[in-house]
Amino acid sequence: MTAALPWIPGAVRSLLLADEEFSASCGGYCAATAPVSITGPFAQCRMVGNYSLGGNVAYRPLVQVDGWAPESMTTADPTLAAWNVAAHAARVLAAAANVRWQSIDYSARVVDGPMEGAPDTSRGLASPLLRVLVRAELTVHNQ
Repeated sequence: MTAALPWIPGAVRSLLLADEEFSASCGGYCAATAPVSITGPFAQCRMVGNYSLGGNVAYRPLVQVDGWAPESMTTADPTLAAWNVAAHAARVLAAAANVRWQSIDYSARVVDGPMEGAPDTSRGLASPLLRVLVRAELTVHNQ
């Protein structure tokens, strides 16, 4: 019997946060949502697409990792800080081959990025968050 497909962003977050340089670049924060208080760079990891390659056995999810940084940062260039988050994510994902996590094995292929995205002004025009993103297609085999 094939297990239910586990939460793919959790698998990617686990891989990314295990990398010291990635974790340092985002202050150890990599989640589906932004932190409540934003004082430095952070990462957001989401699955933005997925299609089945047959039954409940193989999938091709598209994962997006966004590097964010508040424009008001004074300790570093905020665009560079967001870039570093996405660039480290791209490096880790590009090297991911036959990674085992819970009931799946997966490999990743970076399909685009790092590239700058539109800033987020939802917290007000005076407090924009700068964004750099990377996308990777995973090949997932469910056990």
